[in-house]
Amino acid sequence: MLRCGFRFLAVVALLCAGALPGCVINNHGGGAPSLIVRWTTVQGTCASLGIVSVEVSIVRKGTVTHTVSGPCASGEAEVLVPMGTYDVRAVGLDSGGQTVTATESVAVTVKSTGQTEAPPLKLQAKAATAAASLAVGWTVKGQAPASGCQSAGITKVTVSVFDKAQTTVLGGATAECKAGQILVSNLPAASGAYLQLDGYTASDPAGKPSFGNPKPTGVFTLSAGTTTAVSTPIDLVQLGGAASAGKGNVSVTWTVLGEAPASGCAKRGITDAQVRVLDDKRAELASATVACTAGAATVAGVPAGSGYVQIDAVGPAAPASWGTVNLAGPFVLKDGQVVSPPKALDLGQRTVVSLDWAFESGSCTSHGVQTVFVEVRDGADKVVIPMNDAWAGKPCDLSALSSYDARVLDFGFAQPNCAIPPGAKGLVVCNVTGDKIGLHLTGADSKLKAVVGGSMQISPIVAGTHVALPVQLKLAPCSAGNPCKAP
Repeated sequence: MLRCGFRFLAVVALLCAGALPGCVINNHGGGAPSLIVRWTTVQGTCASLGIVSVEVSIVRKGTVTHTVSGPCASGEAEVLVPMGTYDVRAVGLDSGGQTVTATESVAVTVKSTGQTEAPPLKLQAKAATAAASLAVGWTVKGQAPASGCQSAGITKVTVSVFDKAQTTVLGGATAECKAGQILVSNLPAASGAYLQLDGYTASDPAGKPSFGNPKPTGVFTLSAGTTTAVSTPIDLVQLGGAASAGKGNVSVTWTVLGEAPASGCAKRGITDAQVRVLDDKRAELASATVACTAGAATVAGVPAGSGYVQIDAVGPAAPASWGTVNLAGPFVLKDGQVVSPPKALDLGQRTVVSLDWAFESGSCTSHGVQTVFVEVRDGADKVVIPMNDAWAGKPCDLSALSSYDARVLDFGFAQPNCAIPPGAKGLVVCNVTGDKIGLHLTGADSKLKAVVGGSMQISPIVAGTHVALPVQLKLAPCSAGNPCKAP
């Protein structure tokens, strides 16, 4: 990548390619080809929007070939580029170099000679384009942050969010490792984003973390005004040492309700399939997204060990409900191996209910509640999962960032084995049968004394859908008017 000063004409020695379809405006004059990029502000001036400088990225085939930066008030930049098609995008920066706003990318085809003017790029006020947020949690070598950070000596974790091409940083944030989670805010909307986590010990220099995810994790969608929660914690492993040595590939094929992908995907409006490889704690190790009609994908560079595979469908056909209903595995991957499930994985429709609970007043700490026990009943009021089930006790502070085991209750398996849909809330009840279920919750203290409780009936539940409950199940102190079931 070449970084150029404002209005400085620079040439990169790139191979010229034939012109591709794109947007061409006012290509004129003789001489070497150059690209003129202009920007304007919407709903204010550079000063009123807090934009001091503008950085323009010029991307070709997913690679940033040039960046051009200069004062916002100047309104334009010019750079010599070879003929070809480029994607052009501008980012408005404040005095500290932080992103204030960003434009959408536009496609421009530069001809063999003269100047080509890109369509004007529009920088909008924050109020005009609501920012997106991304919430992510982590574990350390499969352990909870409270113990894993201390044993590994990690003091802080830095999270970087990249665009789909993994060439531009959209935003980032840093937190203490023991916090176990972070919210990265003020992100631009993006159809695809990846996460890089870097875990630093006290002796690690900047840019050289000892721990992290070996490759960026994704892909995630960032929507304006919405917080996207990563459904499973990202595991931090040691980088560049024996702990991260040994990798292989996981190769899978799939069908859609037993039908070949070539016809089954299109018939059900599924465009892409995201293949996720999970470790034995069901935390994501690596992933790949390909066209659903391809019917096959290989996820490369997966750390050796025991794991599972989950496929999530992407497209108009309710991506949260389509995919592999249960996890495939476990499998054992050794260094340099390629492993494949013994048969094609079938994409179907999941029947899942997810919800969060909350106290009518107070918190887990103020009530002294450590564990919330969950009883699940079917539509005939028959107990399917009792409170004394091995998986019924959940941590009081359960959230979408908690571990798989902490979140899931499974109608179909004594030990949960279902896939958690994208966007699921904290508690996940999967493989549900019937059109309604009943939940009874009891929050207990360290001596298993019932402290708070609550119940709810959820209906209708349509088969093959993910019901992400829009309301919380409220927990209130146990009393004659609110009797609590014994945990």
